[in-house]
Amino acid sequence: MSNQNEFEYIEAREFLHLSVIEISDVKSFTRFANANDVKYIFKITSDKKVEFFFPNEGVVYKITSKGFLTLADMQQAQNRNFPGAKEYYEAEKAGFTTYQEYVDLAETGIENKEDYQAANKDGFVSGFEKFKSKYDHYLNESHQNIISPDLENPVKLHKYALKKDIKTYDEFEKIYNAGFPDLLTYNDAKSKGFSDGSVYYDATKKGFSEQKEYADAAKLHIETKRDYDEYRHLKELNRTRNYTYDELQLLIALSNCDNGSIISIAEAKNLLQNAQEKLKKPSGTEGHSVLPMWYTRSLDKESKLVEFLKKNEELKKFGFFNSAKNSFEIFKASAVKILMDGSNIAHNNKGKSVKPDLKYIRLVIKELNFWKFTNVIIIVDASLRHKLTYPIHLEDMKKEFNFHEAPSKTSADEFLIATAKREKCFVVSNDTFDDWKKKDKWVKDRIDSIRVPFVITKEDTVILKGMEELREKVIEV
Repeated sequence: MSNQNEFEYIEAREFLHLSVIEISDVKSFTRFANANDVKYIFKITSDKKVEFFFPNEGVVYKITSKGFLTLADMQQAQNRNFPGAKEYYEAEKAGFTTYQEYVDLAETGIENKEDYQAANKDGFVSGFEKFKSKYDHYLNESHQNIISPDLENPVKLHKYALKKDIKTYDEFEKIYNAGFPDLLTYNDAKSKGFSDGSVYYDATKKGFSEQKEYADAAKLHIETKRDYDEYRHLKELNRTRNYTYDELQLLIALSNCDNGSIISIAEAKNLLQNAQEKLKKPSGTEGHSVLPMWYTRSLDKESKLVEFLKKNEELKKFGFFNSAKNSFEIFKASAVKILMDGSNIAHNNKGKSVKPDLKYIRLVIKELNFWKFTNVIIIVDASLRHKLTYPIHLEDMKKEFNFHEAPSKTSADEFLIATAKREKCFVVSNDTFDDWKKKDKWVKDRIDSIRVPFVITKEDTVILKGMEELREKVIEV
C-alpha cells in the first residue's frame, strides 16, 4: 500500500464521460486512495481553481485543493490547525511549525522565534488564552495594577514574568490568582502564613507581619499592630493573674507611683482613667472614643475599687490601704537601704540570760555588704549598753556605722517600726513582732514581707533568708 507522501502528480486537462464523486475531507480522500493502491494523482487547474482526482473502476474521485499544492500539504495544514493554504505556506516560508506560532509571531508582532520557543517551553504560549481571560482583573487588582498594560502576546508576558522571577506560566497563574505581583512578595507572604494577597497587603498596611497575629486581631476587632501589641502586652502581664484589665491597669499605675505617695480614691480613679485613655479608639461619633471590645472591667463602681485596694494581695507588695485616710499609701521596701534590729542580732536568739555580743552585728553587716547593701542602719535599745561585757565597743561601732539608739523610754521595736515606715526599707530581725501585729495594722499587713530572718552558725557564718528576693517590689512594664 502506498503512503500519501509517495503520490506522484500528473497534470491533466479534463476527464470525460465518467461519473464523479467529490470528497470534501482530505484525510478521507487519501485514505481511500491508499486503500485502492493509487500511486498517481491527477491535477487539473481551471479558473484559478485546482482539483486533485484519480479514477477507479469507472468513477472519478476528486477533491478541491483549496490552494494547496499537494495533498500532503493539505493534510499537514489540517493536522496543524491552519485555516487555509495562504496561512500554511506563509508559515512554512517563515519557518513556523504550527498555526499558533504563525498567529503569535506573524499577527502579534513577535520578531524573535527563539523568544517564542522559550515562552512556549515555559508554558506561556499554551496558557496565554487563560491569561487574556483574567488580564482585566489583574490590571484592576489594587496590588497588581503595576502589571504592564501591553502584554498582547506570550513572549511579552514571558519576559514580564521573568522580571518578576517567575519561571513558568503555572507559577505565574498561581501567584497572580492569589493576588500577588511577584515571586518575592508571594514567598514573603507564604513564609508569614498568608495565602491571599489582599489579606497580606491589608495586614502589612496595619503593621502586622504574621498571619496568626492578624487573624487573632481581626477576631478581637483590633485594627492595627500597635493596638494589638498593647493588647498582647496586657494579656501577657495578666497571664498568671487573671485580673480584669481595669484591675491590671490600676495595679500597674499604682506600682509606678513614687514611694511614699498617698493616693486618694479620686486620684486612683484618675490614674485608671488616664491609663484607659491610651487604649481608647474613635467610635465613629465625632469627638467620642471607647475602650476596645476585648477590654474587661470590674471597677465600674467606687465600692468595687475600694474593695480592690483593700484586699488585693499583689497591691500589698508595694502599698496598703489606710482606712483612716480612705487612701492607698505606696510603700516599696528599698533594696538599697536596710535596717538591722541590733539588739535582736546581738543576742542572736540566745535568750536574755546570755550577754549580747556586738560581733554578731559586725558579722551581719559583713554579710549585708556582700549582698551589696551599703546603706545599713543599726537600731538598738537604749539599755543594750548596760548588758554588754565591753560597753566601750558600742562607742566604736557608733563611729564606724550608721548606728542609732532608741530614745529612752521608747522600745527599740517601736523605734524600729517607725523608722521602717518612714524609710521604707527591709528589716533584718528574727523577731516576728506578734505583739505589734495585734495593735498596729501596718505591722500586720507589712512586716512579714519586709522582714529578713537570719541564722548565725557556730562557725560564725551568717545566713540571710530570702536575699534573692530583695528587689524593688513593682510590676515590670
